Amino acid sequence: MTNLAGGNIGDMSDLTAPELTTPQLFLSRTAEAVHADRDLRRAYERGEYVRILPGVFVRKSDYAQLNYDARYRLRVQAAARHTPGTQFSHDSAAVMLRMPTTGPWSKSLHALAPRADGGRSTSLVSRHCVDLDASPLEIDGVTVTSLARTAVDIAASQPFTRAVGMVDDALRQPDPQNVDDVRARYGLAQATKAEMHAILDAQESARGKRKATTVIDFADGSSGSVFESRSRAAMHLLGMPAPLLQVPFYDEHGLIGYVDFYWPDLNVIGEADGFEKYRNPKFLRGRTPEQALRDEKDRENRLRRQGPLVARWDPPILSDLRRFVARLAPFGIRPTR
Repeated sequence: MTNLAGGNIGDMSDLTAPELTTPQLFLSRTAEAVHADRDLRRAYERGEYVRILPGVFVRKSDYAQLNYDARYRLRVQAAARHTPGTQFSHDSAAVMLRMPTTGPWSKSLHALAPRADGGRSTSLVSRHCVDLDASPLEIDGVTVTSLARTAVDIAASQPFTRAVGMVDDALRQPDPQNVDDVRARYGLAQATKAEMHAILDAQESARGKRKATTVIDFADGSSGSVFESRSRAAMHLLGMPAPLLQVPFYDEHGLIGYVDFYWPDLNVIGEADGFEKYRNPKFLRGRTPEQALRDEKDRENRLRRQGPLVARWDPPILSDLRRFVARLAPFGIRPTR
């Protein structure tokens, strides 16, 4: 197994919220290390603790500081303590792998089990009896399916847009310059489409195979963010012409930057203007949000001087497909079906 730790993905509205160190979990059956069971129960009744799962608690003050992803991840970690030996999968593996989500995490925890088990789900964990992953990872003490297997399970079970964002992320190359990139820090390479298709081919059940194949074939690891993935998925579902991704532009001063989308036939640049670029330290690189906004305007002016038109949209526009279509239509980017 590969041993990983750390990571940073925020919640659905703020994908850059900081992730704190995992708070200490208290199990009532071992609570005497800190309290007697009775004292822990009384502290919970006074509102000093939050119950993550039956018999598993965390201090309320610690829990309040966790972002959306970290709260779901804490449930997975609590379940791993509660049911040792479980191989977590689907959303429960994805959250441990720090894959992004464009919608709520599953209300359930998910795990794989041998096919012969016949489906022994519990109130804590939904078990998928399709055999265990032969190449699991261990992350923060939790056994999860491999990156490629997790991507396949997501592709087969989730709506197209959400699945594309997560499979895009699985295909991206690790960034050794980013200290928060878990896969780079611990030497875990990106998944490949060949790996994913091999996993699909080896599965006996045909359930979800066509859906997963469509997502995997469409996915692209060069997508720069989950918001870009959402945008590209929306274009595809609307029947808009497919853009090129991460195209470099230059002027007399050198590289201007890599644009999110480019339609060469129309000479139009598309920029998915997610909010994280103005508040995520990774993108700010020591700048204030105000300076980042000024730099972005300067960048756009340099791009426009090279001739292309520049179309921009933000999350509220993308959330309303009619507004999204209306934003791109004046640039000649229209649904073809």
